[in-house]
Amino acid sequence: MRTLEWMIPSEFVEFPAMTVYRTRFHFDRKSCFRLRWTADEHADLFLNGRRVADGPARGTAKRWFMETLELELEPGDYVLTARVLMFGSKMTSHSQCSKAFGFYAEPEGLQLDWEWQKFDHVTWSAPLIDWGVYPRAEISSDANWAVLDGKGGTWNSVAFRSDERPLFDNPLPAMERVVEKGYRLVEFEKNKTLFIFDTYVCVWSDFRFSGTGSVTIRWAESFFEPGSFDLRKLIGVKGDRRIYENREWVGNGNRLEITGKTIRWCDFWWNAGRYMMLEFSGNVKLNSVEFHSTGYPWKREWSAHSSAPALDTALEMAWHTLRMCSHTTFIDCPFFEQMQYVSDSRLEALSMLVTTTDDRLILASLQAFADTQTRSGLIVSRTPSKYQQYIPAFALIYILYLQDIALWRSPKVVQKFIPCARKILHFFAQIRQNGLIHLPGWHFVDTPEWQDGDPGWNFIDWVDGWDCGTPPGDCTLNIFYLLALEAMMKLDPVHVCEYRRNADEMATLIHETYEVPGKGYAENEEYTHFTEHAQCLAILSDRLTDYAPDFPGAAEASVSFSFYYLEAVRKINRPDLFRKRLQKWLSLKSEGLCTLPENFSLPRSDCHAWSSHILYHYFASIIGLRPVDVTLGCWELQPFVLDLAEVSGKLPLGEGYLQVKIVQKDGEKFLSCEFPPELHISLNGQKLENQTEALRFS
Repeated sequence: MRTLEWMIPSEFVEFPAMTVYRTRFHFDRKSCFRLRWTADEHADLFLNGRRVADGPARGTAKRWFMETLELELEPGDYVLTARVLMFGSKMTSHSQCSKAFGFYAEPEGLQLDWEWQKFDHVTWSAPLIDWGVYPRAEISSDANWAVLDGKGGTWNSVAFRSDERPLFDNPLPAMERVVEKGYRLVEFEKNKTLFIFDTYVCVWSDFRFSGTGSVTIRWAESFFEPGSFDLRKLIGVKGDRRIYENREWVGNGNRLEITGKTIRWCDFWWNAGRYMMLEFSGNVKLNSVEFHSTGYPWKREWSAHSSAPALDTALEMAWHTLRMCSHTTFIDCPFFEQMQYVSDSRLEALSMLVTTTDDRLILASLQAFADTQTRSGLIVSRTPSKYQQYIPAFALIYILYLQDIALWRSPKVVQKFIPCARKILHFFAQIRQNGLIHLPGWHFVDTPEWQDGDPGWNFIDWVDGWDCGTPPGDCTLNIFYLLALEAMMKLDPVHVCEYRRNADEMATLIHETYEVPGKGYAENEEYTHFTEHAQCLAILSDRLTDYAPDFPGAAEASVSFSFYYLEAVRKINRPDLFRKRLQKWLSLKSEGLCTLPENFSLPRSDCHAWSSHILYHYFASIIGLRPVDVTLGCWELQPFVLDLAEVSGKLPLGEGYLQVKIVQKDGEKFLSCEFPPELHISLNGQKLENQTEALRFS
């Protein structure tokens, strides 16, 4: 392990705080400036006042990332500054880990001297309502507004400390930085200017203000009907998201005090939403603002068209949701906690597997979760995170996530994670009681007193009447365990006999304990609660009885768990149920949404990644592409076209693209397709030529 000398302030700085490091250099001729660097907690870099980088990519104490900045520079004088966040565990973002504050810089071919100063005259407060992000700043007019240019204030020589944390090169490409001009301004109320963006955005902002007084900068996804917002649950009645008149704004922001001069304010983290409000006092005015959209640079490699415009719109909303929820990690939502969860990441990855060939963020996600494994075998439900959280079902979903990658890409890709999966199953094997898993767990989100080996938060889904997402029994969790065992039979053939034996035993116990013959699987052993969740997972198992999940009284799956619902009803050939559930997505555009929300009704978040799995289902269920043996290039088309007169799509496959068009007319179905010649694709068992025109099928 290499020990590096990190820069730190040369005197005590009480956090929360921001410090700025400065160095100056000169080039006599056109040169390449190359800098390897990292920071804790987070930093953004400015060269002669222009933001040129931010980072590092979010990691943990076990896997901290090193960034590389490379710029072609003309001859001249340069000032490089690095603004470093030092918020501390209480005030920092929930998705921000930290080991020890500091900044590390390793220039190539240059000897640089560094200085620092604290960005002073700031009061910090918790964010509202977006509780999981960095704190809000209230900045006095005495602040050094020129600090990012390396000017003003008092600059002091830096001190150094030794740091032995393991550093890894960032495996991801640079995040997008694209000028965002899609917005309009409305004079909202007296002294308030409202920025209305054409769509949902994640943007870095760079403002210039002048005058005497103050300005407060606030962001929101939407407005609320007056008096409807519940501060404890963080939900309220939003109605049509395009409407802002006679609505209520909820949330705080950064407040800047200005005294008779022009100042520049660059946000220290990107913001998300549809609306930004500037609230002025005195004669302060906005001189200029620049927005730059950010996010993972996904390359769009897919297209889709159907005879249902609402479906096409929902697919575009799903893609935009995925883009807004992809940064240096997958995240659940960009406005609230911005955290990478196992379950959300699996659904995001599935949609990306059918729309792009870029696997880097997916593999980084799998590695991040594997890094969190405890001695007992359990992995965290989310990472990076300043607070550990354990959800047993999510650990099992991690194994299903590995199976997805093995099926759609290659078993070799996930081989390095199989030891992690084995230990997860070992954890569950150790806690079985009479053969089954019974986890009382915590019925609340935070588990601060968790000890290695404890069960954690027994979350399954956000369902009305369930205590913090915890079902009234353990049937669904036991079937998740069964599905994980079945997945490991394929992923880890060395131990296939052990997995098969345990899976057979689990299936027998689930039948005996939870099944009501002729009706379905109860969630509890008293047979008083039934859920769509248990029926859907049972259908997806090779060992349990199939029961359609639509019987009266069954608790309904939310938007995220409806992934399993759609998988299940496709498997039992119930297009009526698939169509009915899909309709919930098709109606969302009428609510003025640009992205897909956290849930179908009264969502907290208007942009939530786990809702985007319909993009996967369009290609994998409606068009019906499923892998048979990806290493041999074998695929199967099993279309599930519902009552659509036409569906078509293009997606990356093999060394090229698969293009499919399916037409229904007068009760008959016709398929046309084109795909790379090295692939073997069959239609309901019939081998296809790589250029097929209007093939009739049933």
